Amino acid sequence: MLGFAKRLSDASLAIAFAFLVGALTTYFDCYSTLASRIGRVPGTFGSNPLVIGLAVLCGALAAGACWLSGRDRSGVINTVLSLQAPDPWRGVVVGASVLVLIRSKLFNVQDSPFGGDYLYQLGRETAIQDVNVKWTKVRTRFQNDHISLALRDPQFEAKVVPLITANIRARPAAFQSRVSAEVSAVMGNRPTTIFSPTDPAWDIYYRALIGVALDASGPAALAALEGFAAD
Repeated sequence: MLGFAKRLSDASLAIAFAFLVGALTTYFDCYSTLASRIGRVPGTFGSNPLVIGLAVLCGALAAGACWLSGRDRSGVINTVLSLQAPDPWRGVVVGASVLVLIRSKLFNVQDSPFGGDYLYQLGRETAIQDVNVKWTKVRTRFQNDHISLALRDPQFEAKVVPLITANIRARPAAFQSRVSAEVSAVMGNRPTTIFSPTDPAWDIYYRALIGVALDASGPAALAALEGFAAD
């Protein structure tokens, strides 16, 4: 009886591990994909419902696969993942391999490209785009809320550019190069007129500088400037 109870407990723990690790694997895949495209992943990523929903869905799929693999140790799931680990560590292996499982022929419709991988890619792209849209709204709102403050300071450019450089100093070289190129592109469009807070050209220029600073380091980094609250 004790042996049966232990096997049942290990099997349940394996399913729980599969769900947790499968969800985290999916979450990290979305994060790393977005990071490879834009460098700094915005803070809105962590609470995005589509990202969380996709992670939970894949975690549930991993938990189901773990349960099925436990019922039939010679079944197709064990074959696809080459499962040999005992419970409860079998759940960790299944969870970590959930994307391999989704992209396997097991989830394809015969030999067509439509299947698990297609649906996962669609879900991931939809979630990433939603993160981007929501970040754009946050970014625009921050610019609108702080542009008047920036335009009251003729030295805003001299303050924000070194701040951007300082904030990215510990980031990878590729990211620093990307941000430096963006700063150079913005400064290449610096107005040739004398600074005036009512000049639309300076409004556009300062908004662009704020945008680069936000994309590079987020709102909190600009809090070093007087009046720029970290929204």
